[in-house]
Amino acid sequence: LIALFESNTKGLKLSAEQHTAMVQLLKDSLTGVSDEAAATKLREQIEGVAKQLSESGNTSAPVINLNGGNLTQEDVVRILAEQQTAAEKEKADQAKKLTDKVKIFTDAIDAAEGLSDEVKTELKEAKDLISAEMSDDQVKKFAENQITHGNQKMVGIQLSGLGFGSAAGSLTQTPDQQRESLQLQQQIHANLRQTNTYSLGQLSLMEEKDLPVFAQQVLAEFDRLNHHRIHQERLVLTGQGSANVISDTDLPVSVQREVIREALSDLNVLQLVQTLTDFSASATTNIPYEMRDVSAVLGDGIVFENGTIPKVKNSQRMDLAYVLPMKVAFEVSNELMHFSRSSAINWDAWGRNVATASRIIKELVARRIMNSMQRVSDSYLAASVADEDIATQLQDKALFRTTQFPVVAQHQQYDLQGNTIGAPENPIVLLINGSEVKPWDGSGQQAAGTYYVVRSYNLGQFALVDESGVPKAVTAANAKISYNYATNIQKVDSDVPNGLSPEKHYNKLMQAIGRRKAIMKDDRFVTPDFLIMSNTLNDTCTNAEQFIVSQRRDGTRTNAQGDLEAVKSLPAYSTNAPGTHLGDERILMGQRGALTYTVVKPYTLSEMQEARDSNGQLKGGKEAYGEEYNAIHCPKPIRNRFTSVLFYSASGR
Repeated sequence: LIALFESNTKGLKLSAEQHTAMVQLLKDSLTGVSDEAAATKLREQIEGVAKQLSESGNTSAPVINLNGGNLTQEDVVRILAEQQTAAEKEKADQAKKLTDKVKIFTDAIDAAEGLSDEVKTELKEAKDLISAEMSDDQVKKFAENQITHGNQKMVGIQLSGLGFGSAAGSLTQTPDQQRESLQLQQQIHANLRQTNTYSLGQLSLMEEKDLPVFAQQVLAEFDRLNHHRIHQERLVLTGQGSANVISDTDLPVSVQREVIREALSDLNVLQLVQTLTDFSASATTNIPYEMRDVSAVLGDGIVFENGTIPKVKNSQRMDLAYVLPMKVAFEVSNELMHFSRSSAINWDAWGRNVATASRIIKELVARRIMNSMQRVSDSYLAASVADEDIATQLQDKALFRTTQFPVVAQHQQYDLQGNTIGAPENPIVLLINGSEVKPWDGSGQQAAGTYYVVRSYNLGQFALVDESGVPKAVTAANAKISYNYATNIQKVDSDVPNGLSPEKHYNKLMQAIGRRKAIMKDDRFVTPDFLIMSNTLNDTCTNAEQFIVSQRRDGTRTNAQGDLEAVKSLPAYSTNAPGTHLGDERILMGQRGALTYTVVKPYTLSEMQEARDSNGQLKGGKEAYGEEYNAIHCPKPIRNRFTSVLFYSASGR
């Protein structure tokens, strides 16, 4: 019986100690048993115990104490229970040891400096390679190895941000792709130059040699992604392709390409910002900036024998920016969609659609850049106001204003999914009768109630509206507002004093610009190199007495059209982008390149769908939406590179 038992249990997954213990258990149980049938039953019972033990996954030998010589049912239950308890305890101990080891690993990575959150998350994915048997020193060395790889990855990211391409995963436009793109572009431009849209100046069609480098980089990525379609369309236009190669339900890729080209070649605000591309980015991108610190240089740099030489810290740093999707829907006429052969193309419709789409893109990008510049400038050295009482202004009224102005625009960072990142910066909190009033978002999906809109950040003017945006008068027993206001600004009253001509009074505006320029250079060691304002304020500036030829000051001049060209040798730009916070009161001064505009995904259009009216009826056109993924960001340490002048009417406020 014992030999048969040993033979039957050899095939089970038992350790040598467990197998020996089971054989010894059978021998002890057979002591004093003379009946063969009873002995056989005992062998079968113990074989069952051995089988369950092998399936438990535990490798330790069981401790077996029999109540007498025979193996009873209670003995079997007790043995299995003891074995299960021991296995669970050992498993829990192993899990705790593993958790402790993983914590050592993750804590070491979290404590590492210079790594972005994305890189740290990627490094911590290697925690699955850690086992409970590893020593603490082994885990720490593993973490150090991961941190080293992380630092190498950050170096690659920084180099990419500085314009150095990455060999891994970086695809560039081939000469064939570039040649075909230019051939298609020449064919398109030759026809568009015969259209009314071009003759009216609504299309620029800039020569390739004059195209900004940033526009060339974005177009190169677009061409790489759409090379096959560009190839097919070029053949169709030259009559070499099939008449139905390009579907009537698909917008020509050349339209999308020309929209990008028109938007980026004629967007003057891009001259004032740092323009980058990061086509390998996903949810975030890194913005490079430079910091200069000479605080360690003492005694004018004079160092005597064996003295310590001070360091000038001139460092290149990176700041994390979140990528946001910019999307807008378009309705396209059927004329533009008909692209089956070159003779059927309606080039006037083609040109009008390109001009309209590119203008919308330019306005959206320009507005975001201008509003970001103003918010960044105002947030530097901003002062806070808590619980300012405005109840007296809200007595059956919808309008109110703050005591301090300009008000700094609230900024909440979001990710691609619309989730908030961190707390709002420069929050605006409005309480009426104890309830918080939220800002109106214009979506038409807000619940019925009272909301606020900012009529003018420059003048600190607000309005209360209902969910549809209609002004809503309220009578408040108590009303309070908390906000931040700008101090990085020079205010000039536009009201002309009695006995003074407007031309002489406007000289004060020129003087204020000079004072802000001096503050930037003397206090911040920053040399501003641009001014930007509305066309209305540009015209007001040129009415100053300083622009009369006989009284003109050096560095202050107008161009041949009579528009403001420079003040104190600072080039002056005008913006006609609608809906900017600049209004007709603000002159923004800054240093070029302090704000960054990074394109992560070039502008592309979705698949076309049949256009329908509000009742769901067909309209004989197509609809699509265009999207561009980008990031507009200014690192906090260099926000002092902006300042502004406010030219407002004290009596009109």
